Amino acid sequence: MAALYMTPSPLGSARNPSDEQANGNTSPLFAMVNSKLMRRNDLNNLSDYSWTSSWWGWSTLQLLLRKYKAPHPQFYPFPPSTAPAVDSEGWQSTLSDRPDWIGVTRVRYAVSFVTQFYESDPGPWCEYVSVGPDQACPTLTGIPIGPHRTLGRRIFRQFEGEWYSNVGQLQDNTTTTFIDDQLVLKDR
Repeated sequence: MAALYMTPSPLGSARNPSDEQANGNTSPLFAMVNSKLMRRNDLNNLSDYSWTSSWWGWSTLQLLLRKYKAPHPQFYPFPPSTAPAVDSEGWQSTLSDRPDWIGVTRVRYAVSFVTQFYESDPGPWCEYVSVGPDQACPTLTGIPIGPHRTLGRRIFRQFEGEWYSNVGQLQDNTTTTFIDDQLVLKDR
């Protein structure tokens, strides 16, 4: 229930969006105030809790397209600057009969940082690694350590030609190895 106190006001909410500032939220772009649709005065300032009713949809769109350069919110973690590595000797399975590894020829990984309120974008991907006919579940090394306030790191896997998926999370900011033993079925 406490998480609901930290969510931004939904459009049309009866809550006063100016009160949300005390809860640590970023300011929504639009809010209902006294049954009137208001727009944030400073489009680029995520901490601006002043509102205007004098705006047009088309002019707001033009401002967003031409001038929107909002900074990240305070304490937003920037993505890792390094990629994890696949340990060539760290394959955990010699059976590639796991449904998520059948027909896989190459795989790569990336990491994001997780804080109390935010998650960074994934950092750089490691180079694709060839998967042998009897290989699955590699060990990753060199998992990047996050900045201050990082509570964990999320690990993403991408098979060549497929969408990437979350395969696990390290619940600390010190562990630098990860075994990808998660079964994540994909569309083929």
